[in-house]
Amino acid sequence: MKTDTPENILQEMYKVMVRIRKFEEKLGELIIKGEIKTPCHLYIGQEAVATGVSFALGKEDLIFGNHRSHGHYLAKGGNIKELMAEIFGKKTGCSKGKGGSMHIIAPEVGLLGTVPIIAASLPIAFC
Repeated sequence: MKTDTPENILQEMYKVMVRIRKFEEKLGELIIKGEIKTPCHLYIGQEAVATGVSFALGKEDLIFGNHRSHGHYLAKGGNIKELMAEIFGKKTGCSKGKGGSMHIIAPEVGLLGTVPIIAASLPIAFC
């Protein structure tokens, strides 16, 4: 397989995808145990999408997400502990505990918002 992408970049992308997958697997465990009360849509199986897009973007580029945006936040450089705190509704969360799983806002990493309604971020992004 030939690629123009340097091996170190591919390795970093792989690490991001694994990080997202491990986070989502842990999140699934916590949901099954009943420790997480907020609705969550897992990002398992979509790790390469957010990773590929985020690696093509610069730090200054902005994104909006949908109802499955944990991967977007993490791939764009978000803090994994702050995301988990957010899902638990804690003030130490990336959205100060107000967004939960599906209303993540983190302008410091270029994530301007996520919404649980499918395709609803499109009109917001075009405003």
